[in-house]
Amino acid sequence: MSSNFAHCPACQMGLQVPPHFVGKLVQCPKCQNSWTIPDPNARPVSPPPPPVLPAAFQTWNTPPAAPDPRIPAPPSAYPPDRWQHAELPPHHHQPYGPDPFAQPPPYYQPPAANGLAVAGMTLGVIGFVLVFIPFCGWILALIFGLLGITFSAIGLGTAARIQSGKGVALTGLLVSMLALLGIPFQIYYLGQKFENQRKANDQNRRAFNQNPNALDLPIPPRPPLGLKEIAIPNLAARGAPHTLQIQFKQGVEAKIWIVAHSATDVDIVAEDDKGMHVATDFHPRHDCYISWIPMRSQSYRIVVTNAGNLPTRCTLYHNGS
Repeated sequence: MSSNFAHCPACQMGLQVPPHFVGKLVQCPKCQNSWTIPDPNARPVSPPPPPVLPAAFQTWNTPPAAPDPRIPAPPSAYPPDRWQHAELPPHHHQPYGPDPFAQPPPYYQPPAANGLAVAGMTLGVIGFVLVFIPFCGWILALIFGLLGITFSAIGLGTAARIQSGKGVALTGLLVSMLALLGIPFQIYYLGQKFENQRKANDQNRRAFNQNPNALDLPIPPRPPLGLKEIAIPNLAARGAPHTLQIQFKQGVEAKIWIVAHSATDVDIVAEDDKGMHVATDFHPRHDCYISWIPMRSQSYRIVVTNAGNLPTRCTLYHNGS
């Protein structure tokens, strides 16, 4: 009886096995591995044929057919001076499917942000707006203008390094400088305005003292009946003002009349508890009238002054308490 020669797949030990052990499970005496004795006369199994794709997909991976030598090639679509020595890769001739060799487009890289330049420009704009608010606005405009110049200067140096934000930094510097330069101009403008008003009032007072009937001034309304009266017995000419406190309610229009009994110039000023003027009457005449709407209920300081050359006694009418 002939025997077959087989090798253990685990330890490669050669074994002689009888023919009737072909296709059966045996155990290697060396490594104790169990394996099946193959048939030496069996034919190798051929791999299964590839699946048939639909007609729509057959041209996807099908290589292009060889060109017919009898048909002349079409002219190239590229300039001959650039592509005459280069051959296009075969994927350029594929009529279907995406280009597997195409490079993805480069991603857009936004420029680096220059936060200091933006902060400087923002502070400069705020300072420039605050210039037009008298007194408190000027102080804030000075602070914001200095900060805007500082941040814009640092942002300009950063822009040279990161290549971004140079225009914003220059705009911040310009606006911040305008905010600082606008403060003295605003002070000069308001000073000239107050000076012109003072000169006009002095001129009207001099004209009124010379001839009380020479000025065409608006006549204040006469006080209605039922108002509260306060007598001011003696108001010296160009002397100390007379001061009193009157309470007014929030949202109700406050009204005050001054009726003088001599042809002189009487002025009146109303101030709130913070010393701010809420209403004034500086017209060069002997009668005065002021009115305003209080923002909250409080006691107002009323200052009556005789700016003329004659002493007088006055009567004050009001609708407060």
